Amino acid sequence: MNILRLGVDDYITKPFNENELLLKIAHLIRNNEERINFIEGQSIKKDEQVQYLVEDGILAQLNELIKANIDNAQFDIKELAEGMHMSERTLHRKVKAMTGLAPNQYVRELKMQKARELIRKNKDYNMKQIALAIGMNNQTYFAKLYKQHFGNLPNE
Repeated sequence: MNILRLGVDDYITKPFNENELLLKIAHLIRNNEERINFIEGQSIKKDEQVQYLVEDGILAQLNELIKANIDNAQFDIKELAEGMHMSERTLHRKVKAMTGLAPNQYVRELKMQKARELIRKNKDYNMKQIALAIGMNNQTYFAKLYKQHFGNLPNE
């Protein structure tokens, strides 16, 4: 029976040469270190993948919650945090890490994107209707934000 089939990395028969023994030990140590580094590298990649999946899930849930309440002028960061089942501070930290924006900036970004989408789909909307559709009661403020964001007024 061949002992290597049992999972042994290597073996030496007696009498053995000291140089051969030292060389085999050095190879086994090097191979073991490479195996450990490979496994750790795979583990890090899996951890990163899990983190991305978690972040994608949180971001998708966040987007869904914002879009569901996009026309609600009373919907604020406190309600957003409650809807996400986290504190405002945790929400701020997570949104900032995932998007680079504070939660209120991120909500505003989604609102401006929605406004642009509405304008492109229906040219008959007036500014007041669009502002109300994205939860802004003040059409002048909406127009100002829109111009800051896109460089032109909504009716241009």
